[in-house]
Amino acid sequence: MTAPSDPAEAAVRAAFTRDSASRDLLVAAAERYLLAVFPGLIGLEQLWAHYHPGIGRTTDPLEHTLEVFAELDLEGLDERDRRTLLWATLFHDVGKVRDPHSRAHARVSVDLARGPLERMEDNASVRHDALRLVATHDLLGHFMQGHIDAQDLLGALDWDARLLELHLRLAGADIRSIRGLRDIVPPSRLGAARVALERALVQAAEHGGPAGAL
Repeated sequence: MTAPSDPAEAAVRAAFTRDSASRDLLVAAAERYLLAVFPGLIGLEQLWAHYHPGIGRTTDPLEHTLEVFAELDLEGLDERDRRTLLWATLFHDVGKVRDPHSRAHARVSVDLARGPLERMEDNASVRHDALRLVATHDLLGHFMQGHIDAQDLLGALDWDARLLELHLRLAGADIRSIRGLRDIVPPSRLGAARVALERALVQAAEHGGPAGAL
């Protein structure tokens, strides 16, 4: 692996791999990177839930991603998990450059993120887990709407408690940053979803594995 030569890649890598990086530095590095590498995200109209009354339009995917960074809970994470969560947040919606309304954008985001992550992240495990989080970041919303059950979501995360925690942090920040969902999905509902998923994970362990979870 070679170090990224592009200044925007170098800047975001430096910020994301520095434990002491402030929230402002993380957001600034993410913005610089997305502007340089995914300029097509700028100005894209998103689904109605992203409508921002203060600007009279929906936020575009770049603006939205920066708002997710602002909501992201990084407290208590070790260095590896922190980087995993930051990379996943950076890339979670880049697939919208192809179609901002597509419900398959997570899969496209994974495809677009794979090459840049190879250049910017040395740890293969971090890259793998970050891509898994990108691929699954909409599943918490689907679970809360009853479109999938706990086994579906946990199965997509390999029944891994660590990945579940990181998923809840990314998906929760994603939901909280969408203005049209704030009243529909208050913190109490997010908390209840967390409890239900964590309980299902414990039940699976008690019954010897996913097959006997529920």
